[in-house]
Amino acid sequence: FFESDAVVCRLSVRAGRDSRSRGSPTRMPCNDILPGAENARCPPRRGGKDVRRARSALVLYTEASRERLRAANPHAKYAEVTRLASAEWKALGLSARADWEKAAVDDKLRFERERAAADAAAGGAAG
Repeated sequence: FFESDAVVCRLSVRAGRDSRSRGSPTRMPCNDILPGAENARCPPRRGGKDVRRARSALVLYTEASRERLRAANPHAKYAEVTRLASAEWKALGLSARADWEKAAVDDKLRFERERAAADAAAGGAAG
């Protein structure tokens, strides 16, 4: 199996690098294109629907404060804005963090509901 022959699925590009070709992302064949491939490690889609993962309190806070931080620091790069948001997060008091922690719990419950619905839809479609 050669990388040039692979049909790359939406989840097959990994953060790591492939040892065969320096500098290019690791690629694997897609399950739904090559269903019999033994080395196909892409997870199957749940009923054709992507479920957005649950976000942590820090991620929710960063998403909410990114625009404000970008306006205050217009020349800051993405990583710098993230560092600024992280520093603000560390300086927040417990009461302010509690609101974001509750929002994170709510997002986790949303994720579990959507994942269960997607699994049920995938199970119903396959069965």
